[in-house]
Amino acid sequence: MKKLLTQVLVVIAALGVAASASAQTVGQEGHGKNIQAAREVRQKKMAEVLGKLNLTSDQKNKIAEMKLKDVAALKEIRKQARAGTLSKEDAMAKRKEIVKSSRQSIKGILTPVQDKKLMTMLKAMKAQKKLEKKGTIPPQ
Repeated sequence: MKKLLTQVLVVIAALGVAASASAQTVGQEGHGKNIQAAREVRQKKMAEVLGKLNLTSDQKNKIAEMKLKDVAALKEIRKQARAGTLSKEDAMAKRKEIVKSSRQSIKGILTPVQDKKLMTMLKAMKAQKKLEKKGTIPPQ
């Protein structure tokens, strides 16, 4: 169950915060400690968000399946970018397509109430991050 929840977290994270962080890894040799730490923080925050959505087991399974496809596609994009067969701009565009597609798929899986609640929580997280970057409030 914990593994499934972690998988779901990765997909949801890809919808928002992860898109900008993954763009920073294109062309880098491996992942640094800071990138891994940031991923862990995002996953923890998303676990909290998903816990508040009260997903059914069917919803969790569908999201996990979608996540597996998305992760494979993102790995391929990173591989191509590192090999130099895909420009940074093209890699970013492909990532954005995956994120947009994932968002639409998740919207189809969630109930309208769950979707609205998710969007509200993601907007709040984004606003929090913006304030943290400005130094207005300390990071949580």
